[in-house]
Amino acid sequence: MRRITTTVNLHRPSHLPAHNHPLTHSSTLLLPPQTGATCHTSRRLISTVAQDETSSSASASCAATAPLIHSHSHPAIVDWNGWQSWDREDERRAATKLVDTLRNIGFIYLRNSPLTPKLIEETLEQTRWFFSLPSSLHSTIATPNSRRGYYRYESAAGDVDSIAAFNVGAEGELDGHCRPQPWKMKRQYFEKLYEGIKDGGNIWREDANQRNLWLTDEQVKGADAFRSHLLSYFDSCHRTLHVLLRLSYMGLFSNHAHHDDSIDPFTRAHSFNDSVLELKSYPPIRLQPNEDNSNSSEFSDPSRMRLPAHTDLTSFTLLIQDREQGLEVFNKQNGTFESALADPSMVLVHTGDILQQWSAALLQEESSVATHSESSSLHVPLPSTPHRVHAASGSFSVPRVSVVYFGTPDWHTSIPSATLTGQMREGYQVGDRMPF
Repeated sequence: MRRITTTVNLHRPSHLPAHNHPLTHSSTLLLPPQTGATCHTSRRLISTVAQDETSSSASASCAATAPLIHSHSHPAIVDWNGWQSWDREDERRAATKLVDTLRNIGFIYLRNSPLTPKLIEETLEQTRWFFSLPSSLHSTIATPNSRRGYYRYESAAGDVDSIAAFNVGAEGELDGHCRPQPWKMKRQYFEKLYEGIKDGGNIWREDANQRNLWLTDEQVKGADAFRSHLLSYFDSCHRTLHVLLRLSYMGLFSNHAHHDDSIDPFTRAHSFNDSVLELKSYPPIRLQPNEDNSNSSEFSDPSRMRLPAHTDLTSFTLLIQDREQGLEVFNKQNGTFESALADPSMVLVHTGDILQQWSAALLQEESSVATHSESSSLHVPLPSTPHRVHAASGSFSVPRVSVVYFGTPDWHTSIPSATLTGQMREGYQVGDRMPF
C-alpha cells in the first residue's frame, strides 16, 4: 500500500495560530486499498501521556512504568439504580459517590444508567456486524481525515497491525432537502473566529459541515437498522453525559459555603451534543517473543503495545467493549494499569483533559473565598485518566471491538486558565483544540 502524506486542515485566518497543539497524538490512517492512499492526521481527541501536561504528573509518571493487574471485582462500580426518580438527597449522594470515586480511582464502572445492558449488547453486536462487512463496502464511506466515516490506522506495533474505526457525530438540523447541517453546531465558534474576515463564512462553513457517512440497505441489508441503532445509542450517551455533568458539578461544589449548585455551567456547555462516537475493531495479530527469551510466554512491550498510554481531550469518555483483554486503565488508588472490565451491565466512564482543567479553574476560583474550616480536599479537581491498549499475552492477540463516546463541550465554550501540577495552563475555547 503506497503512502501519501497530505495536509488535512481547515483554512485559518492568517492572524491566528495554527492548530499545532502539544497534546496531539499522530496516527497513520490506512484507507482501504480501493482508495489507493493513506494520510497523516492529527487526532487531538487523544494525547500521549508523555507529551500531555494537562494530566497530573504523578499519574503520568506512574502510568509510564505501572505493572499490569487484572481485576474482576471493583470498588469503582457505581450504581444509578432508580436514577429517573431520584429526589434531591438521592442526587447529592450519587454526586458525592461519583466525584469521590473519580478523584480516588480515576474512573468508574457505571451500572443502571440510560445505557442499559440490552442497549450495550445490541450496540456491540451491531459493531461486530459492521466490521464483518467486506472492504469494498467500507471503501464507499471511507474518510480522508478521520472526522466522519470509516478509516484504518497503524497501531503502535507498526505496520503489522492496523485498527479499523468508524466515526459518527450528531446529525444536526436538517435543511430543506432533509440533509443534516452539523456546521450549525459550530456556528458561534467560527463566526467569532472569522469575524471581520472577508468571505469568512464561505471559508469555514463547507469544511465544518462534516456529515455522517452511512451505508444504505440498497448496498447491504441491515445498514438502515445499523444507522438507526447507532444514532439511538449516541443519544443515550448524550443523556448519560448530562447526568454525569450535573452530578459532577454538584459533587465538586455542594460542600462549598459560597457555592450555589443550582448553577451548572458543565451541562449548559454541552447543549449541542457535538461529540464523537467511535467504533473500533482490533483484529488479532501475531506477537513477537522477547529476543532474550524465545521460550517465554510474555512478549516485549513494543510488540504488545497497540495504543500507547494517553488521556482524552474530552469532558467525559464512555466506553463499552466485548473482551477484557486489551484496554488497560490507570488506577490512581494503587498506581497500576489494570485490564478494563467487559460487562454488558455497565459502561467504563472516565474524565478527560477538558473537565480536569475546567474543574481546577472553578475550584481555584472558589478557594479564593473559601473559609479556613473548609477542607483542602474539596479543592482537588477531577483527574484526566491515562489508559492504553495492549495485546494479550500469548502468541496471538484476541479480536476485540469497542465503542467509545468522546463527550465534548460546544466549541464556543471557554475553558478558564488553571494551575495544574504547579504549572499555569492557559485558557482556550474548546474549538481551538478540536480537529477540523
